[in-house]
Amino acid sequence: MTPMEAWTMAFALLPQTDGESEEAIHKAGGGGSGAQIPTRVLVADDDSFFRSIVTKVVTSVGHFVDTAKDGVEAWDALHSERYDLLVTDHLMPRLTGLDLILRLRAESPSPPCILMSADLPRPAPVLRKLVHPGAVLEKPFFHTQLVEIMNRLLLGQTVIGGTSQVNG
Repeated sequence: MTPMEAWTMAFALLPQTDGESEEAIHKAGGGGSGAQIPTRVLVADDDSFFRSIVTKVVTSVGHFVDTAKDGVEAWDALHSERYDLLVTDHLMPRLTGLDLILRLRAESPSPPCILMSADLPRPAPVLRKLVHPGAVLEKPFFHTQLVEIMNRLLLGQTVIGGTSQVNG
């Protein structure tokens, strides 16, 4: 099974909203058992389908989610709310995910970030240094990888590559 097929199957298994729009549910906390204390996660992706899937995965493990449709909207959100994690696509209009993270890192080492992309702009080892603390995930990936990396980052652990190896 390909990662995209796994995402589609996982999407079908996640709690459905019975017609609610993404805007109505994106701030709702999930009822999953993945986290002891719900955290605030910002998901930025210009692809509405992928943004919706990532939002459902994040809320399914008990986190609160806000969404942004591009890098500028995400930048504004990062300056109006406090987030425990940023999950961002790279190729977005107005401000790429990498540029968003670089701007953020110029101000602060937090929150940790996950950069997702089907077309990584630089070699993964270079990107990992730029997004630190954080991780890089090449699309497509399995939703379980996202959850595992997200949980490790929220616990303050360093993630090496797209795996769950802990550094130090």
